[in-house]
Amino acid sequence: MLIELKPGKPTWQAWRKMTMAAKIWMVEQMADFQSQIFRHEFQSIGTLLLGEGEAPDTAAVKPGRVVMQHYFQDERYDIDILPSPYRSTYDWLHAYISLLQQQQQKLILEYAVYQEYKDDATATLSLADNLAALLPKIFPAMVAQPKQTVLLHSDLSLANIVVDDDGKVTAVVDWECCGLDGHRAPPKHLIHYETTQLRKIYTAKMKELWLQWEVEEVNDGFLRRDFPRAIQRCAVVRYLPSCDRL
Repeated sequence: MLIELKPGKPTWQAWRKMTMAAKIWMVEQMADFQSQIFRHEFQSIGTLLLGEGEAPDTAAVKPGRVVMQHYFQDERYDIDILPSPYRSTYDWLHAYISLLQQQQQKLILEYAVYQEYKDDATATLSLADNLAALLPKIFPAMVAQPKQTVLLHSDLSLANIVVDDDGKVTAVVDWECCGLDGHRAPPKHLIHYETTQLRKIYTAKMKELWLQWEVEEVNDGFLRRDFPRAIQRCAVVRYLPSCDRL
């Protein structure tokens, strides 16, 4: 519905007819938008909320309880975990893994007479246990300062970036389950055919607009960026082999 209210169309519909110059401009615009968002840092991991009792136009925005899809899908909403917002990446991922472990333990009991489903839940639980053991080796459990975080779009793609006929970005939609994260990774699925060339342009533009980009890309490391994704995919049976390779 929001897309229909903005001029233009989803980028995936316009992509084949866009010139390379228009695609480059679109990527540079997204880098510009992202760098502006990165300038607004917060002190914990959660979902942005307005201050209570304040008028919407003057309310201070602050981190609140995590509202992410994987926290409430598949009947996970009533599982008891460490409350959010989280002070560190370790706290966040520890709660996430605990959520997954408790869900699989519940499924093993429910599917006791259905061997195939029970086997899937058992395999998922085993992988979740392995991720739990690996977690403190990647993210420290004790941190001196709260995690510096920024707002990230968790599912940015050509489907939710709206452009006009000239390639001007008119809207970015689907923010409903996006939260604060400390890993400023490039958007996933932003580009398809010209991936390598446009990725270089995006990275170059980000380095120009956000001087810390190159340092953070190196320091963050692929393992730190892939670890949360491995937890998310852990609950999907078809992804189990790829998660196990982490």
